[in-house]
Amino acid sequence: MSIRVDQPKPLDLVGNPILVAGIGTGFEATLNYRIHEGHDEVAGFFMAGGGTGEHGQFQIQVDVGDAAFKLDRLFVEVFEISAMDGSHLHQVTIPVILGTRIVADYYGYREHLVQPGDTLSSIAVANYGDASRYGDIVRANPAEISDPDVIVPGQVLKVPMGGGAPSMVLLQLGSVGEDVKRIQRSIVRDGYRSAANDLGLGGAEDVDGIFGPKTAEAVRRFQQTRGLVVDGIVGPATWAALPLKEPAPLLARGSSGSAVVALQSALARLPDPSTPLYGGSIDGDFGPITEAAVRAYQAERSLVADGIVGEQTWLSAVSLPGDTLDVFAHVAT
Repeated sequence: MSIRVDQPKPLDLVGNPILVAGIGTGFEATLNYRIHEGHDEVAGFFMAGGGTGEHGQFQIQVDVGDAAFKLDRLFVEVFEISAMDGSHLHQVTIPVILGTRIVADYYGYREHLVQPGDTLSSIAVANYGDASRYGDIVRANPAEISDPDVIVPGQVLKVPMGGGAPSMVLLQLGSVGEDVKRIQRSIVRDGYRSAANDLGLGGAEDVDGIFGPKTAEAVRRFQQTRGLVVDGIVGPATWAALPLKEPAPLLARGSSGSAVVALQSALARLPDPSTPLYGGSIDGDFGPITEAAVRAYQAERSLVADGIVGEQTWLSAVSLPGDTLDVFAHVAT
C-alpha cells in the first residue's frame, strides 16, 4: 500500500483551511493527517480507499485557524497508523508556507515575474504601496530568495495578498505599478482583435507599469470602443470592461507542466493544423523540438528568436485580427 499527496505541493503558499488531496488507503480504509511546525499541531483522520488494499482518492479541508503556530513553515503529514504498534506507515510529509502567518486576512497571492531592474522594495511598492513590506515577499518565497538583495530576472515570486478582496484602484496619468501593467496587458490583448490594432499599445514593450501619455491615449480609445466616458482614467466602469487576465508564466527549455502542454497544443495549430510549427508529442516537456517551434514562431513575427516564451512572445498576435498567443493557448486566465 502507498500514499500519494498531490496537493499541496512542497513550499506552496497556502491559506486557511488547508486543502489536502491525493490517493491512498490504510487499515480499514483509514488515513491520518497531522499539520504542525514544532509548537502546535492540528491532527485527525479520514477515510480513503476500500479497506482491503484498494486505493482511492481523497480530498479534505483542514481548519488551522485555532492553532497557535509560531512559524511560517508548516509540515503536512499524511500516514497510516499501524494496528500492531501505533507507528506511522507510508508517511508523506509536505512542507508548506502559511499565508495567514505573513499577511492579515490572507486570500491568495499574485505572481510577479522579475524584470531587469526590479528589487524586492520596488515589487513591494507596486503591490502594497509600501517598500518596507519587502519582507512579506521574502517570507513567502524561501526556496527562491536566500538573499533579499539578490533576485534574478525570470524568477517568478509569490506576493501574498491580504486584507479582504482586492479593490480596483483608480489609475490615471502618473500612476505606476502592477495594476498599470494589468491594464496595459488587457489593452494589448483587446487591440489585436482589430486588424488595425488601433488602441495604441503594440506589445510587451508597452507593458512597463508606467501610466504615461501613450497609455492614457490607449485607455481613451478603449473607452470609446466600449461606449464609456472618454476621460483616460481607469475607474470602476473601465475596470469592469477590461478583459483582465493574469500574466502567463515564463517558459524555456527544461520547463514542464500544463502551461507547456497548452503552448505545444497552440503551436500544433499554427499557422494551421495542416502545416504546424510543432509536430512533436503534446507531452508537457519543453525540449529541443518545442524550442525550435518557438523560435520559428518568434521569427515569423520579427521577435527576438531566443526560444524563450516570455511576455514578448505571449503578448504577440497570433493573427490580425485575432488573439495574443497567451489567450489563443488558454494560458492567460
